[in-house]
Amino acid sequence: MKRLSAAIFLSLYMLSFSELPQLLKIPVFIAHFQEHKQIDQQTTVWGFIKEHYQGKFVMDEDYKRDNQLPFRTANFVLNTTVIFAPPVGIELPESVAFYKNEFNLFNDSNNPVSSLHDIFQPPRA
Repeated sequence: MKRLSAAIFLSLYMLSFSELPQLLKIPVFIAHFQEHKQIDQQTTVWGFIKEHYQGKFVMDEDYKRDNQLPFRTANFVLNTTVIFAPPVGIELPESVAFYKNEFNLFNDSNNPVSSLHDIFQPPRA
């Protein structure tokens, strides 16, 4: 079910926000090429592409049919909205924390050892 829903959403996205729908016009391209081939047997695919996509577009009798070809016109379907919002200021209360560094040494009977405090004295002049 997840795979199916992912495929559906991906298809909707690609058909909405890209030029993928132009590929759905490939049958129109083939049919229009066959129409030109019936008129002139010497028409090649490359000549057909050069005639319909290269240079200026000629307003001839099948101009409306030419505009149905893929990648002949561009569909701009992407819409972007920009919203400028004022910056929001957040004031946090200033908290000051004081930590007292006190180290107590205990001997085996959990009594404080005070004799060690005498060792760590600043030098005397």
